Amino acid sequence: MAFSIKNVALYLSLGLLLACGLSIAYLFDVVESQAIHNGKLETKLIDTATKNLSLALTISNLNQEIKQAQTAADTLALEQSKQKQQTIQTVTVIKEMIKHETCRDVPIPNADKWLYYQTGGD
Repeated sequence: MAFSIKNVALYLSLGLLLACGLSIAYLFDVVESQAIHNGKLETKLIDTATKNLSLALTISNLNQEIKQAQTAADTLALEQSKQKQQTIQTVTVIKEMIKHETCRDVPIPNADKWLYYQTGGD
């Protein structure tokens, strides 16, 4: 077989064509693999976004519950303060009413179980 420029060019062209074909097949395989990987990542992204939205709603609900609990605690504290003030006023009125009574220093029987009282000249 004689080596001529035409034969060498033909064999080089066929070799180059074969290399291009193999490269294209390899690149198609890489593109397909990346498409599958991209699909998996997209699924993970959607799943993560859904979880993120769910957590954001949970946080929002918990913040609302905190506000409601704080409002309830503030209302309770205000009511307790009002009751304490009313108790102080009632005790003051009773003390003024019995101030000059002769029995004001006599303890009430069994009062230590249900009533706090001060003995003495207050």
